[in-house]
Amino acid sequence: MVKSWVWDEVKSVYIDDKHEIGLDSFLEENHNVHVKSNMLAVMLVAAEKEFWETDQTTLEQISQKFADLIIENGLPGSGHTSPDSPIFPFIEKFINDAQRTAMQAVLKAATIDSQTSQTPSTISELNASDSDIQPDVTQNETTEKTENNTGQSIDYRWLFSLLALLMIIGIVRGAKKPTKHP
Repeated sequence: MVKSWVWDEVKSVYIDDKHEIGLDSFLEENHNVHVKSNMLAVMLVAAEKEFWETDQTTLEQISQKFADLIIENGLPGSGHTSPDSPIFPFIEKFINDAQRTAMQAVLKAATIDSQTSQTPSTISELNASDSDIQPDVTQNETTEKTENNTGQSIDYRWLFSLLALLMIIGIVRGAKKPTKHP
């Protein structure tokens, strides 16, 4: 099990930029912002499940940052940031009313209403009419978009792997006994 001090270290490096290398700013650029949102979500889940014992101020800081990123950039689309994730009710006590209202609007917009959404009952309902076809989208453009989306998901996995590796290194270093040098 990951000890609380490891979560504290992850927060100090990735959120507070302990080493002053601009990592916090880097993680708010372009698509990296979704990585940061996911990282904050994982940290909040750890706190909610009491895997990470942290104080009220820290919970407020990361909850407010998480809410701001979701409001500004939308949901990144992982399990902890899906619109029905239990993390959102958890953070409501740590964010202000304006954030709560704006975040609820983002979550509502991302939720499909099953009563208004109709599934087709026959194949003929799926046929597109000539007016529904967009001639300006070519097969190459569709392929490029798919490749770009695939590339982005690889970037996320790479960053999460890096986070896991750093946590493992921290655990190993914390477990080693200091050696005496003559």
